[in-house]
Amino acid sequence: MDKVVIAMYLRLSNEDINKTKSEESNSISAQRVLLTRHIRVTYAGAGVQHCGVLR
Repeated sequence: MDKVVIAMYLRLSNEDINKTKSEESNSISAQRVLLTRHIRVTYAGAGVQHCGVLR
């Protein structure tokens, strides 16, 4: 089976400008939850594995 790579793009808002790397705005948290849920549902049973976060 061919390997599929899925990336999530989280768009920063003005609220995120003064945040440190360890802090996360509600907007980013909500985007992360929504996209992660979508990927899990869409690719259920496809052996999707989390491989890390790029910042």
